[in-house]
Amino acid sequence: MRGYCVSSKGLTMEEANAATKAKLIAYDQHWWWLESWQEGEREVERDIKAGRIGEVFDNPEDFLKSLKTS
Repeated sequence: MRGYCVSSKGLTMEEANAATKAKLIAYDQHWWWLESWQEGEREVERDIKAGRIGEVFDNPEDFLKSLKTS
């Protein structure tokens, strides 16, 4: 997800469990809302904005070839 607020905070496990129980978020996606995951999302967003991104591949085959030649 791009363009979200990089200063927002994720949920605690208790909050995510409550939101799941209330059917506000799907059980199989509650991990995405956790603060531990959101910190990683914010880090990636900072890296992208700073130009610290790796090689971008056009297709899965090119990506797999790069792994074999590394």
